[in-house]
Amino acid sequence: MLKLQKISWSCFVKKIFILFKFFLVSICIYFFYKLTVENLNTLPILNFSNTLYLILLTSLFTLNSLLLSLAWHAILKASNVKSIYIKNATFYHLTQFGKYFPGNVGQYISRAYYSNTVNISVFKMINFIILESYWLICAAVLSSLFIDFSIIFDNYLFVPLNNFYLKVVLFFAFFCFFVCFVRLLIKTLSKKNIFSFNKIFNDQLSIKTIFFITFNYFFYFVISSFILMLFIVETLNYSNFSFFNFLGIVSISWLLGFIIPGAPAGLGVREYSLVLMLSTIMPISISISCSIIYRLLSLLSDLILFCCAFISKKCLKN
Repeated sequence: MLKLQKISWSCFVKKIFILFKFFLVSICIYFFYKLTVENLNTLPILNFSNTLYLILLTSLFTLNSLLLSLAWHAILKASNVKSIYIKNATFYHLTQFGKYFPGNVGQYISRAYYSNTVNISVFKMINFIILESYWLICAAVLSSLFIDFSIIFDNYLFVPLNNFYLKVVLFFAFFCFFVCFVRLLIKTLSKKNIFSFNKIFNDQLSIKTIFFITFNYFFYFVISSFILMLFIVETLNYSNFSFFNFLGIVSISWLLGFIIPGAPAGLGVREYSLVLMLSTIMPISISISCSIIYRLLSLLSDLILFCCAFISKKCLKN
């Protein structure tokens, strides 16, 4: 009887959590839609006159996503998974498209489901998924350190943090902390028998590998934000903003879309937060257009890589 009560309570909590997720995402989508409709008449007309240049930027934005699969390959290689990059990248970009399914965990579920196809145990796959999520969050935090803090915190106490040299010091301090923390965490959990931590985590990642992976994810945010900025300057004819502020805002909006559960690929959450923060450094009509362009570029690049991975999978089989 007690066991049945525990199960029913657990199911009730899960249902409440699911409802909360969809409620939160729905609220964000609603307010983003409302903002878009209210400013529909002021949205700028996109300039597509320089088509070749825009195609080049889109291609570079897509190729930049290969940094993610390169980092994924490094994680697998450090854990003694014997597989070539092409195979790992194919697997990664095939499953990555699953994030567009509800819940924002589709890519992780598909990776766990197809783990046997690349000869990886479910425990190891959980290890890789946790580590990738950790590094993505770390990279987003590192990228956001260069933002003008007065945009977010209207307080004189944060003014000293806007010194560029202090930002560089903070960057390296946070970077070293993230590297040391994950090294210590893996080393500790790999020895714990509770909750099968010793099966999930393994103490095989070297400091050199951790540095390489962290920089990979960091440069993914920097390069994608830079290409997005160039795309906006060209299509919206607006350049009156700082790249560091733009990088920080894009990184924070991505982070919010990533950590808030329920949103497929951060849909709604990322757009709404991006518009709110970008509107502090540019007109709201420009920020709305920017969020839509960012979503379309991300979707297009993931779709292109998914198609390439699908073709690659067929070729590898043959």
